[in-house]
Amino acid sequence: MSERAPSLESYFCLSDADGDDSTHRILAVANALASLCVSKRRGQVFAIGIRVDAEFLGVYITENNGVPNSTIQYLKTVLSTLKTISKSSTTLSATTSSPQQTLKIEDTVTQPEQDALALIVLKHTFPKFHANLAKRDKAWDSRVDDIRKKQLKDKPELAVQFEMILRVIDMVYKWVSAYVRKKTDVTLLHLYNCLSILDEMVRRSTDYRPCDISDVIELEDVGDDDTEEAVGDDNTLQVDDGIVTLQEEEVGDDDTLQAGDRLQEDDDDTLRAGDEDVTLQEENGNDGLVPGFSMKRFVYRIISVVIHIRRLAISPTYERFFDRKCTIYTCLPVIQKIHLDPQGLLKTAELPGLFATSAKKTKRVRLHAELQLFRMLIEVFICKKQTPYWIIGVSKLMCVGCHTVIAKAYPQVLEEHPDAGLKPFAVHGCHGKLYQGWAAPNLSFEQLDFNLNGEVRIRAEILLLASLKVHVAQRRLSDSSISASSDKETGNNTNRLLAEKAQRLDPEAILQ
Repeated sequence: MSERAPSLESYFCLSDADGDDSTHRILAVANALASLCVSKRRGQVFAIGIRVDAEFLGVYITENNGVPNSTIQYLKTVLSTLKTISKSSTTLSATTSSPQQTLKIEDTVTQPEQDALALIVLKHTFPKFHANLAKRDKAWDSRVDDIRKKQLKDKPELAVQFEMILRVIDMVYKWVSAYVRKKTDVTLLHLYNCLSILDEMVRRSTDYRPCDISDVIELEDVGDDDTEEAVGDDNTLQVDDGIVTLQEEEVGDDDTLQAGDRLQEDDDDTLRAGDEDVTLQEENGNDGLVPGFSMKRFVYRIISVVIHIRRLAISPTYERFFDRKCTIYTCLPVIQKIHLDPQGLLKTAELPGLFATSAKKTKRVRLHAELQLFRMLIEVFICKKQTPYWIIGVSKLMCVGCHTVIAKAYPQVLEEHPDAGLKPFAVHGCHGKLYQGWAAPNLSFEQLDFNLNGEVRIRAEILLLASLKVHVAQRRLSDSSISASSDKETGNNTNRLLAEKAQRLDPEAILQ
């Protein structure tokens, strides 16, 4: 039997975040801001960092292909709205609270303010939201009927809650269709209210006892093996992962990150190019149903916008940092030499079961947004003597390469250099894919008395190669990732060869 898929709550856990509750809350805010910047149906990945002092709020934003001017203006509007919410919630708390009355966080934010924020966000993110909603494919009805017959036949209470969720999802479809036909604020607010109801049903299900509604979306579904959005195991590279080598980047490479540059109002020179194709293919199987569609993941995708809006709306009552004067910093996209050639490695390694799905060849690629921000925040600390929050918020889970560099290799290097003043970053999880076109960041800084760039690269290589000991099969493949055969015997042979290769690796020799 396959391993149980992660619960809905696991998608919101800060799986790699260390630190106190305040750090976790700020990371949640950064993740929410990054996620709500996505407006395209596909191909956009935003990363956001935050710096705060007594009177100033700095927001650092990057995107794989460059941050559009429209996104910057939208982000300014969101931050301005949050500032208004922060001030009004402070006033409400001061005038209504008493020793005998403790207000909930949500009670300090009025409904009109939440609605205003929701309208701003939904208008910007609607194309992406609509695309997520459309993932309820033609097999939906078949799966629903299958769940009713096989899993809910003798569970009347659970069946009732299941039908309630389906009814609310149908209402969401109704208001989305109405908004597509006629884009009015009233229609959009009805949509937001439906999403809020679904969110309440899933996340605050104690009011619906004796049946916990969250149990409904834990029902076994043929799509639950899909891990596109799941938080991957830290010690596992999944089917789309292959052998990794990181080549040392030349010192003085001109593909450096423009860190800390203040955004100009009339700056519209956004570098654009074809987005890296990360669309998932679907294989046939499971009695004619298309695997890889999880009801749990579908519900998360369509209510995530409500969750992020709520996090932002109540966050001012936690930290009050939205009260400050805000400046947005951005950086140009970084194109670097590729430091991963899976096709060449797979050809020479002759590992059965592993293959690259694309014949595309390239020598230079765009640095992933989270790596742009990673270098940017380090440069802000080292060169500009400003201390940001040591967090990196991203609009989606990180790939294996980025996660290994930021969450694993970099902290290990810092343990060897405690006097550098740098700290590890709290980040979100990893989705378990390693893309063919991936470059490591240039972390060369003259101000440091050690080679941060070289040491991070070496440790990242060791960690990635060691991770190949475990080879986990999936049913869905990515055009831009390394894939693997689903044949069990071939997979076992691959595991054995990968383990032998990892055992031959001598970390001490590499570090010398």
